[in-house]
Order: sequence, then structure tokens, then C-alpha cells
Amino acid sequence: MEDKKVEKLIEYIPGGMSEGMTVEDIAKKHGVDVSIINNQIKMGVKVEVEHTKDKNVAAEIAKDHLTETPFYYDYLEEMEKEFKENYKEDLERGGMEDEEAEEEKGRAATEAEAIEFLKKNPNPSDDDLHEYCEEKGIKVPTMEAQMYKLATAHVKMSEKKDSIEDDIEDAKKKETKKEDPKKEEEEEEEEDPEEQKKKSEEEKKKAEELKKEEDEKKKKGMKKTKKDAIEIKNETLQRLFG
Repeated sequence: MEDKKVEKLIEYIPGGMSEGMTVEDIAKKHGVDVSIINNQIKMGVKVEVEHTKDKNVAAEIAKDHLTETPFYYDYLEEMEKEFKENYKEDLERGGMEDEEAEEEKGRAATEAEAIEFLKKNPNPSDDDLHEYCEEKGIKVPTMEAQMYKLATAHVKMSEKKDSIEDDIEDAKKKETKKEDPKKEEEEEEEEDPEEQKKKSEEEKKKAEELKKEEDEKKKKGMKKTKKDAIEIKNETLQRLFG
């Protein structure tokens, strides 16, 4: 992503904290440079692709997090480093339960449960997700996987819909041309540069011939006027001097 590149707003996941916002909007909200947000999105995509194969979906998830804080993935990276250090110390002391094992307790989420959760929580937070999973006895990672699966399916459906609409529009144009062949011929004639050139030359030729005729008429009129003037002059001289 280039800092000065104009971002095309495409929503890959309906709703979300960053809905309707560009990278520039997020940067302006936090009063930071656009390059910072772009760099954070690059970091975020690498993190979020663990949950989805679609990088566009991963980027939008990253934007949602960055809407809350502009340095989300820097904080996340620091937290992970700190967690690993503390985890290592706790393991050495033998006094810490594996949190990942704790999250794996329960059953796998179904697609229907993911849809139900999103209906109740159109713009869910991590806390909302964990509370719902705890209440239903669902493994958190499996619910996240179902949600990303739904998001990816939504993207593919949107792309397919756009493709179908384009095909329908092309078919309508072809049908219109079939219904009005005269119009099609006229359009073809208008688009034929050779025909237009030929027509233009003919019009120019007619205009030149017309001008030539008018010039000849003027010359004849001038000769007649001159002849009449000479005759009048001669008659006048004859009357005066015999």
C-alpha cells in the first residue's frame, strides 16, 4: 500500500469499526501520519491471515483494530514478547496453566452459531466473543474460524454478484441493438471515419462550385454595368457636342 495512493472503499466484511473509513480517515482521527497506519496494516495482515486466507479480509480486520488505536500491532507485538518471557519464567517455576489449552476446552462452533452470534452482535468485540463462547461452551478459535469463513464467503458472493450484473448489462446492450438495427447502422456510420471524410469532401466540393458560380455572376454583372456606363457617357457627349 502506498502512502499517497487513493484508497478504493470496498467493504469485505459488513459493519466493523472502520466501516466507510479510508486509511487517511483513520490517520486523521488519531492525528498521525498516513505512513504509520499503512505500516500497521502491513503488520496486521501478517497477523490476521492466521484466521483467513483472504488478504483483503485480513486488511479490513486490521483497519477495525487500528480505528481503536493507531499502534495496535506494535502493542500486540510487545505484549506477545512480554507474554512469552513471562510464560517462560512461569513454566520454569511450574506455576502457570497453559492458556491455549484453556481456550481449547469445549466443543467446536457451528456456522449457524456464528451467524446467530453476529446477528446479536453486529459489531462484536473480543470480549463479546469470549463471553458468548464461554456461555455456550464453545472453543474460541473455532468460533473465530467460522466467522472468517463467513466473511470470505461474503466476499466471493459479492464478487460473483458484480460479475453477474456486468453480464446482464452487456446482454441488455446487445438486445437493444438487435431490436433497433437502424440505430445500430447509424451508429456504425457515425463511427466510420472514412465515410465521414468522404461526406466532408463532397460538401466542400459543392461549396466551392457554388462560390465559383456566384463569382461568375458578379463578373458578368460588373461587365454589364461598365458597358452601360460607357454607353451613357457616349450619349451624353453626343448631345453636348453634336
